[in-house]
Amino acid sequence: DPTAPDLHLGHTVLINKLRQFQDLGHEVLFLIGDFTGMIGDPTGKSATRPPLTREQVAANAVSYKEQVFKIL
Repeated sequence: DPTAPDLHLGHTVLINKLRQFQDLGHEVLFLIGDFTGMIGDPTGKSATRPPLTREQVAANAVSYKEQVFKIL
């Protein structure tokens, strides 16, 4: 989920595994969901995951694509 504009260390394992599949001849799909980014922290306790607008999530997704396709 694109809750921030930049990929982070937590994405590394997934991206590396996708790259391995590509190297083995498979077509990979990098799917970016938007729902959890728009609801933020459902408990309302975390200021680090506030709800985002559809526009913010879309902008973050574009940023993810620009970053990940340098690797994939």
